[in-house]
Amino acid sequence: MKSSDSIFYDYIIIGAGASGMATALMLAKKGYLVKVIEAHSLPGGCGSFFKRKGLKFDVGATTLSGFRDNGPMNRFLKLFPLDIKLKHIDPGIIFHRNDLILKRYSDTERWIQELAKTFNIDSIKLKKQWKHIDHINQLAWKLTGSTLYFPAIRKLNLIKFIFTKLILKLKLLPYLFKKTEIYFQRTKNHDYEKIIDQLLLISAQNYSDKTPALIGAMSLSYPNDTWYCYGGIGEFHMQMMKHAKKNYNINFQFNKKVTNIKKSDQRFIVQAQDVEYTCSKVISTIPIWNTNKIIDFDLPKLHSKADHFPVKWGAITGYFLIRLDQELESIYHQIHVKDHSYFFSFSEKDDESKSNEKWLTLTISTHCDLQKKIKNKNEYQKDIEEVIHSNFKTKELECVGIGTPFTFEKFTSREKGCVGGIPHSIDNNLLTFPNFLTGLKNFYQLGDTTFPGQGIVGVIQGAFNFTDQIPQKRKYEKDK
Repeated sequence: MKSSDSIFYDYIIIGAGASGMATALMLAKKGYLVKVIEAHSLPGGCGSFFKRKGLKFDVGATTLSGFRDNGPMNRFLKLFPLDIKLKHIDPGIIFHRNDLILKRYSDTERWIQELAKTFNIDSIKLKKQWKHIDHINQLAWKLTGSTLYFPAIRKLNLIKFIFTKLILKLKLLPYLFKKTEIYFQRTKNHDYEKIIDQLLLISAQNYSDKTPALIGAMSLSYPNDTWYCYGGIGEFHMQMMKHAKKNYNINFQFNKKVTNIKKSDQRFIVQAQDVEYTCSKVISTIPIWNTNKIIDFDLPKLHSKADHFPVKWGAITGYFLIRLDQELESIYHQIHVKDHSYFFSFSEKDDESKSNEKWLTLTISTHCDLQKKIKNKNEYQKDIEEVIHSNFKTKELECVGIGTPFTFEKFTSREKGCVGGIPHSIDNNLLTFPNFLTGLKNFYQLGDTTFPGQGIVGVIQGAFNFTDQIPQKRKYEKDK
């Protein structure tokens, strides 16, 4: 017997990850009555957390970016001042490949000198490369940071989209059809190219011979704007939820997986296990493949996108308590092993929720192709521990868990345990990429399988792109 929530909501948002909560906050600030439904017991999605021995572990996402040049995170935290502590990390990443150690400094000139020294490449050529990349990155964020009205909800917005920053759009348009490898044509070096490819894989989910140059510039530039959140990324999401409840009275429902959505006249009926909720508009922030399975009506546009962009990447994650016999110059490291890499995220030693007098916490992740067979956890643990001991002076090490795509699917309900969204590709550029319009009025798709939507900074920018087109309903007055 199904029970019904008696409240009629303006918006029901499916998923309490960064996308769902950011969108909920922006809509509630405009006066809309919002409910967020989440299958897991905690917010955050791929950026959630768990505790072992009194210390926090990030389950997946570990870094924040998008603060420079009035980026999306700056804008978001000005609107919603969360109770969090942030620290800029420089070097943003230290790369380990064979016997090479490469430090990705925030300062472009210092980074260029590091590249020249490590790979014995002419610094003048490198300067041209990275000045070009930095220039395209800045233009891209300048465009993305404006109200894009893309895709346009109304005809008026379409006109605004066409004429807003038109010259800037024309400058950037060719970079949708050029490959990221164009930046590196004059500096052929195998190790350098592999580091670029593995860096791109983190945020673009693809390699330099397939990633559009526009997305590539943004992806390659993010390590110079790398931030650590005390308490971990999970704490960032917890503070979003607390802020939403305290200041906007947003209603959250956890431990309820949405199983069906029906359209009835001018409303939607959202079924979450044993409860039905009604609303005028639905926003799904879960992956498009999950959304495709829970709708009780035909959406050809969403169906075709889900079929056209098959699930690609999952992650293998290792969670460790570690004691080191060395000082870390950066808490973020990328270790190259054969044809793939591991991303290491250490806790800051003064972060009391993630470290104590004895231990640092360590989250390690690597991409895995969901089309291929996955090894068992013991094999992954052995491989990861070997990589740790080969690259760091370790006093003591204790594994508290290994996560596979099956683990991610169990706790996040994401299709096949997918992470990272859809790979950006020349063949499937931003003009054909899934966006928040599904083909049905008042039913929208946001999150990391739409554009923009790679990582926390991407999904928060996506929330802005959507809500900037939504008119103010009423002034919000906090309940007394």
